[in-house]
Amino acid sequence: MGNCGSRQDYEPGYSGPPPPSGNPQYDQWARDQHHREQYMRDQKRAQKKRSRKNGVIATMAAHDTIYTRWHTQVEER
Repeated sequence: MGNCGSRQDYEPGYSGPPPPSGNPQYDQWARDQHHREQYMRDQKRAQKKRSRKNGVIATMAAHDTIYTRWHTQVEER
């Protein structure tokens, strides 16, 4: 593997808003755009976390169901 830079080096959205250009309308738009992108990234991250957690819960529930069925069958024998 080669030397990897930080995520900021190759994804400009992670490096922060662009430097001020002197045009107040553009600067405000750039700040707002950066915050929108940041919000969307955070939402995506939170959704991934929730779906991972839901997958773990579903797996635990399935395991519990299988475990209960197996023990019920063993007790009936």
